[in-house]
Amino acid sequence: MYSPPPPHRNHNGIVETDCILQSRYSEAISYLYRAHTFSLLHITHLLYLPASIPQPRLNSIRTLHLRWAIRALPYMSRGPSNRVVYRDDTANWEKAWTIIANMQGLRHLRVILMDPSPQWLWQSEWMELEDMLLDSVRMVTKPRDAIVVLPYPSCRTDWDMGESTVKLRIFGNGSDASEDAK
Repeated sequence: MYSPPPPHRNHNGIVETDCILQSRYSEAISYLYRAHTFSLLHITHLLYLPASIPQPRLNSIRTLHLRWAIRALPYMSRGPSNRVVYRDDTANWEKAWTIIANMQGLRHLRVILMDPSPQWLWQSEWMELEDMLLDSVRMVTKPRDAIVVLPYPSCRTDWDMGESTVKLRIFGNGSDASEDAK
């Protein structure tokens, strides 16, 4: 008389571990994203994160540290047309802050904005555009501990950030520099 194989074995008698492995994976994978600090050294790493990691895993990330070198200044315009000069950098600025703002599980955020150019090439333009640049930062409301270190000593840290949880700092000014570097 025929009887079907037990549920833990396939027709060849090999023990199926798929269910066990899937269960272990499900238990461990969220820990992998929750328990570790994601430290990104370049903005493109953040921009590609949603394409590389499924949204549920992206939402599991609790701690994100990002060093962001300003290659070209977002929103900067020149000439009578008043058109944005660096459209890609403006789009990347907005996209990156949208990614951060949409990370549902994010609890701790450190972003260090840097101008690696000689003599701080973008400083005067940054000062003119600072409020507009911070509009994207203001979208960040999820982390309970969020610090954005601004790139220049002349930056203001007293902006109204609305509902955002972000605290603005200047590297080494008014806060422990070791905290800024985290």
